[in-house]
Amino acid sequence: MQYVSGISSKKTGLFLPMMTMAAFLLTSHLFAQKVAAPVLNYESGRYNHPINVTLHCAMPGASIYYTTDGSDPDETSTLYTGVPILVANHASGDTLAGVSDNDPAPDDSSYCLSLYSMTIKAVAVKPGMENSDVVEAIYVLDLVDGSFNIAYADPPPAGGGKHLLDVYQPCGRTGTPVLLFIHGGAWMQGDKNLYMELGNTFSGYYNVTTVVASYQISSDPWNAKHPTHIKDVAMAFRWVHEHIAEYGGDSTNISIFGQSAGGHLVSLLATDSTYLDSIGQSVRSIKRVISMSGAYDLYALVKWPMNPLDLTAQEVLEYKALCANAFGSWDDGILDAASPQSFINSKQPPFYLITLNTTSDFKDMPGFPREAESFYNAISDLDGPFVQLDSLNKEDIPPEIVVLDFPGDTDGHYQEIYAINTRNWDSRSTKMIAGYLDVLPQTPAPLSPAADAVVDSVAELTWRRSSLSSYYHLQASSSATFAEEDIIFDARLADTTWTLADLPADSRVYWRVSGASAAGESEFSTVQSFRTGGAAAVDGSETSLPRQWSLSLYPNPFNGILSIFILAPQKAGCSLTVYDVLGRAVDAMDIVVQQGENKFAWKPKEGLPSGVYFVGVELQRFGVKRRALLLK
Repeated sequence: MQYVSGISSKKTGLFLPMMTMAAFLLTSHLFAQKVAAPVLNYESGRYNHPINVTLHCAMPGASIYYTTDGSDPDETSTLYTGVPILVANHASGDTLAGVSDNDPAPDDSSYCLSLYSMTIKAVAVKPGMENSDVVEAIYVLDLVDGSFNIAYADPPPAGGGKHLLDVYQPCGRTGTPVLLFIHGGAWMQGDKNLYMELGNTFSGYYNVTTVVASYQISSDPWNAKHPTHIKDVAMAFRWVHEHIAEYGGDSTNISIFGQSAGGHLVSLLATDSTYLDSIGQSVRSIKRVISMSGAYDLYALVKWPMNPLDLTAQEVLEYKALCANAFGSWDDGILDAASPQSFINSKQPPFYLITLNTTSDFKDMPGFPREAESFYNAISDLDGPFVQLDSLNKEDIPPEIVVLDFPGDTDGHYQEIYAINTRNWDSRSTKMIAGYLDVLPQTPAPLSPAADAVVDSVAELTWRRSSLSSYYHLQASSSATFAEEDIIFDARLADTTWTLADLPADSRVYWRVSGASAAGESEFSTVQSFRTGGAAAVDGSETSLPRQWSLSLYPNPFNGILSIFILAPQKAGCSLTVYDVLGRAVDAMDIVVQQGENKFAWKPKEGLPSGVYFVGVELQRFGVKRRALLLK
């Protein structure tokens, strides 16, 4: 057997060694044309508003695949279909507890990716060409404008940084609801600086101007005794009422919120008018009160024997020590004078009380759930002031909070406040409070196109910005019912405008929009509709009928149901067939088209994979195919 060690070229008569030919082939492959890298409309950086990220590739026919989890994309990643990628509700805010730099830069490697709002990586792919380079963009949404260490009163004699508050304002917004938060800590611990993420949460996600205040506590160097704590809280409220409009907040819509000792203080401020009256303020300026695991009847915590809360002797002794430290005594006269339950009245603001459904491994401060029930019942008996009582269960606390190391006898008491003071903004307790604040976005108003306007194949939809909306939910449909099979566009958008392109000719498009935020979605707006012009119309006149057959598909790419539009110059029977890329029929039906525009819907059979398909319409003298991309 003869071995061949080279290849002869008949054209040149030259003999190329086998190694030379291999090198030639390898070189040809290396210099194959490379797909142009995708371009993102937003560069890496920090933005003070939600953004719509779109991708574009200059190479015709190229497909773009992308990821948002930090992994490198390939052909198995998400296919970009033209619908924008919404970056919203990932507020980093101006503060980040525990770090010296409250505004981490997007390219600062010392911060983990979880602190970034979103990382998008994308690659462009086209058969027969080398994949593009992977492009990457890192976005940080800084939705909160923070103002820190504002003095709401003269420094206390002991100094130490009390009589200060922080304001967390949603960027670029004015007239927003206001929430003043008063921290807990048994009147002897705690500080505003521990609640940075609470401020970011309600400001960045729910568009609420949030104020977190410090007050003198019952430990060194302040050693405050009642009524020092509540007088400080009253002065903080006065500052908010008089100055919050300068920071964009609505001074007529101020709610106060406290947890544990803070719950006691905000409840006392709203029921005993003495403290606000004495500094020229009014309880009527308080829109709502939220108290989470507060103490409302102080003497019930220390009464012995026959304790009304069924506390043990040891628990009563511990409460006596707390009361002696914070109130100077556990005498019933002194504690009753500091108890919100002693001052409930028919003119007090609405109350929202949050307590715990305690279990063996989900415990509140001893007696506090009974305190909440008693306070709720006492207000309800007045038959006038609004009061609502809700309970948290252990399953309502995010798992990452539950696994933290809390004192076993009061674990739930700490878990509930951690659940709204972390980056886990969508905990149930957070949503409960946001829901009570009534911060659901208002319904947007459609602006253009005008009703029954006629446009070409491109329509720019615009709507009025709605209060408290972080982004918007836009739907367009070929029917006024917005049935699933008729939806032609459905996406969350950051701005108040969007352009629909490649609309089928001579059709009517219906559209509606809602406002959205972490609190939820508003009702959809009234439905608007417009018409597209084109070669065909539906009035049946001879001059408006189509003179030739045409086929269009929408949306394309599609996910779920594909709308098939056929313009026919006459009534006829046709076959409608869907083929895969190998030319095999995967679905077929016989149809009858009427003169003018016809619409059919194709829903892929279960199990049919994502990919390219061709829709064909055939009759005796007419046949046309259109490419469709199915994305699951």
